[in-house]
Amino acid sequence: MNEVRAENLRYLSERGFVVAGNLPLVRSDICDSPKIRPIGEIFGRLLALKALWLWVDDHPDAEPTNIVSEMLEFYKLQCFLTAEENEILSLSREEACQQHGHLMGWKNENCWALAWVLGFPDIPSVEGDQVGGDFGRRLMLDWLPDNAVQCAKLSENIKLRDSVEVHSLEDLFYCAHNAVRSAQQGSETAPPEFDPILNGGCVHERRHALTWVLSPGVEWGDTDLST
Repeated sequence: MNEVRAENLRYLSERGFVVAGNLPLVRSDICDSPKIRPIGEIFGRLLALKALWLWVDDHPDAEPTNIVSEMLEFYKLQCFLTAEENEILSLSREEACQQHGHLMGWKNENCWALAWVLGFPDIPSVEGDQVGGDFGRRLMLDWLPDNAVQCAKLSENIKLRDSVEVHSLEDLFYCAHNAVRSAQQGSETAPPEFDPILNGGCVHERRHALTWVLSPGVEWGDTDLST
């Protein structure tokens, strides 16, 4: 575990992140096999976030309401959403877009990390902007499903990553999150071109998903994101 931390600190230092020297190791007592939550919970949370994204979508070519509703009902996805997220589904799609459309970008960051855990090839980065552009389309529109039939196809192809691999990346985000929070408080602990709010928010949301995956039995909203 110390080797993982040392490599992550080296990686971050080379990119301009300054991490607190006394940051404790996480899950150091189970370094050989960190616990990971059941694949069904990870898959359910990922599908639920995509369904929520579809519900709020106001694009002219957005999936029809009955298609999104079928996806939600067939996989019982509302049980994988928080109370606040389920409140969005209680709104009409127009109201949901008007009131919550601006927040969906952050859900994409959660989706990237969860999708990676289930086999999406691109490793979540501690650098860069929000998910968008060609990459965003490849993740949100091509890899993630838009209906119940596509959900079934994806479920046949997902492959849960090894828990040690997930822990190694989560530890990188844990360390980066520490530097980000210091930068948000005015310290020079992030690269000069790194926006502590926008880019820092991406680190926060990607880390949230990874830490949740490694916190079996813990609700999404109760995930320990301390640094």
